[in-house]
Amino acid sequence: MRTFESDEWASWLALAARAQGDEATADAVAAAHPDCPWTVRWSHWRPPGVVDPRQVFPGPVTGLELAPEGWDPEGRAAVVARDDTPSKPRYWVFDAATGGVLAGPWTGAVPAFGQCEPLWQGGGGRLRAWAAFFDPFPTEPGLVRDRLEVGELVVVASTGGIFAAEATDPERFADGFPGPQTVDEDDEFDEDEDEDWADDLDADEEGEDGEGGGGDPFGIAMPPSPNAAALIDARPCHVAPEQADFASSSEAVFGTQSMTRLSESQLPADLTDPHARRTLTVTGLPALAAAEIHLGVDPEAEASLPRVRDLPLYALGDWNGGPIAVHATTGRVYRLPHHDNWSGTDLPDDTPPGEDWYPDWHSGQWNVDYEAPHLMAENLDVFVSLVTTWAVLRGHFPMAYTQGELFGLRDELEDRLRAISPHAAHSWWTEGLQEVI
Repeated sequence: MRTFESDEWASWLALAARAQGDEATADAVAAAHPDCPWTVRWSHWRPPGVVDPRQVFPGPVTGLELAPEGWDPEGRAAVVARDDTPSKPRYWVFDAATGGVLAGPWTGAVPAFGQCEPLWQGGGGRLRAWAAFFDPFPTEPGLVRDRLEVGELVVVASTGGIFAAEATDPERFADGFPGPQTVDEDDEFDEDEDEDWADDLDADEEGEDGEGGGGDPFGIAMPPSPNAAALIDARPCHVAPEQADFASSSEAVFGTQSMTRLSESQLPADLTDPHARRTLTVTGLPALAAAEIHLGVDPEAEASLPRVRDLPLYALGDWNGGPIAVHATTGRVYRLPHHDNWSGTDLPDDTPPGEDWYPDWHSGQWNVDYEAPHLMAENLDVFVSLVTTWAVLRGHFPMAYTQGELFGLRDELEDRLRAISPHAAHSWWTEGLQEVI
């Protein structure tokens, strides 16, 4: 694996801090390494190992080009970024000087100024089947996938998004960006040297989980030195500062355009569970259509919530071809078999599963019984929190820099789902995430 010289790695570390809003660590890195060859002007970039709902989009950027002359009505230089959505990529246009979003996302073509579509339309290309990430997986981390010079700036496309750098030492950009790289496969990893590099940061700054402090570079989930960068595989998965409760606001994650709310008069009379009624009328239900899930209700339909057979169950979407439905009186949310060989007596209650049961993924054991109804959430409030967490973490999968990080993100997903509901960690929520054998 190629690595960077130590002063340039400090530039990457400062970028990782700034991308998460951690200006204290970014300043500490700058103070400890005043000879950094470049600094970041702006970023829409997710560092390796970081969970951040603000950085799900644009996701992996594979190509950059200047917008056509006259594209921007104010005459600003604009950069067109193409993501890696299979079959039909999505396009974004950014103000080259500030990083402001001028247009996009837009599927299949460069958008006109101000033109955009909902972020999560069709899953936004970010929600993909687990097996799709392994055939093939890049052999080297995609820290730099493309670059575009715009005046004194170098705009960089990365697996984690896009950012713009400006040189403090212009000669270092002579051969492109990033600067000179070193390859020393015979050099052994020196833990003491690595700790010395970390200690160069301002020891007076304190903080944890990436909030302030320069003494723990792993706190912002970037390798602390070129040697570590060459050897590390499974990067720590950590939540960006002040983003730990992202599941509490589905609208902040999915955006107003992707939330559907019904009026009280549109709800079935026998839907009496207060959680369900409040979620459908106040919180709203997100619209998603990707990977395993198709979720959404149609406020314009004659029956916004279609009834499932003659049972007190109302459909909200489907999961792998089986209906997702809310129970009218208990408010429990189920994934139902797509066949009809089941009845209301087969619906499980919300008794927590045994703590000692784990599926054996290596032997191909399933999380769920495909022939029986399955409890997805104790109530609709919990369901929306679960689907928000599930979508955010799944949205990070295409941005994994290594296979180790991909597995780490999967483990993070399981842990966060389990923290919301004991039913969720080994269930339909994780059924598609079995080990690739």
